[in-house]
Amino acid sequence: MSEQFDEYDRYALFDIETHTIDALELVLEKMRQARERPTSWKWVVIGLHTAMHGGFALVLRRSDGAQLLDKKREQAVYESWERERETGTRESLHYDHLDWFLQLYEKTKDPSRMNYLGGLRLSRPSIRRKRYLDSTTTVDRSCTSRQHPGQYRSSTFSI
Repeated sequence: MSEQFDEYDRYALFDIETHTIDALELVLEKMRQARERPTSWKWVVIGLHTAMHGGFALVLRRSDGAQLLDKKREQAVYESWERERETGTRESLHYDHLDWFLQLYEKTKDPSRMNYLGGLRLSRPSIRRKRYLDSTTTVDRSCTSRQHPGQYRSSTFSI
C-alpha cells in the first residue's frame, strides 16, 4: 500500500539564513582546498553565487516575503491580501520558489523596494560627513574576533 504525500513533503526545506550561511561555509572550505585541488574553485564560485542569492533574499524579505517571489506570484499575494481585507477570510498561499538571481538583484537596485522601513535618505551634508568618517576611520583587522561562521547561528533558525 503506497502512502500519499503532499507535493511539499518530498523535499527538505531550509530557511534563507541557514542556506546563506551554509553557502559561505562551503566557500571557506573550498577556498582552503583550492591550492591542492584547482577544481575546488568551481565550488567557490557556486557557493558565492548561492550566498549572494540568499543575501538578496534576506534584504528583500521584509516581514511578508512577497518581494521574494516572481512578478506573477508577488502580484497574487497582494491581491490575496486585498481579498482578505474585503472578506475577512484568510487565504493560504504557498511560497514555493524564490525569484531568480538576476531578478532579485534588480529588485535590490529599486529604491522603492529598499525603502520599506522608512529607509534613511542622506542629505548632501550627511553624505559629506559620512565620506569624511569613512576616509578617516581605520580598522585594525588583527584585533577583530575570528569566529567560525557557525558560531553566529541563532537557536531560532529552523531546518
